[in-house]
Amino acid sequence: MRDDRKGLDDAAKKLRETAALQGVTLPPEALAVPVEEDLEIEPEAAPAVELFCRVRTQWRTGPIGRIGLDYGVLLSLMELDGVKRKKRAALLADVGIMEEAWLNEFRVARHDSSEDS
Repeated sequence: MRDDRKGLDDAAKKLRETAALQGVTLPPEALAVPVEEDLEIEPEAAPAVELFCRVRTQWRTGPIGRIGLDYGVLLSLMELDGVKRKKRAALLADVGIMEEAWLNEFRVARHDSSEDS
C-alpha cells in the first residue's frame, strides 16, 4: 500500500494544482483518502482505485439515496489527468465494478439498519 499511497498523494497534489489554476483552494479534507487499514492494491488496479477515491463525494442521488457516480466528473478528471482515450473505457469499467460493490454494501447496510428499527 505504501507505493499506492504515494500515488494517491501525487493525485491529490495534481488535483490541488489543477484547482489552483482555476482560482479554487481545496480544503485538506477534500483531498484526504480515509484508510482504516493497510490495503494491498494490485498495481494494475491502482489507477481505478485512485480515481474512485477522488470521486467519492460525486454521487448521484434519488429518493432511495445514492444511485451511482456522476460519470461526467469521472470523464473530466480523466481528461485533466491526461488519460489516453484508449484507456478510458477500461478505467470506467473498473470504477464501475467498485461503484456497484459500494452500492451493494450501502444497500445491505441500509437494509440491516431498517431491520434494527
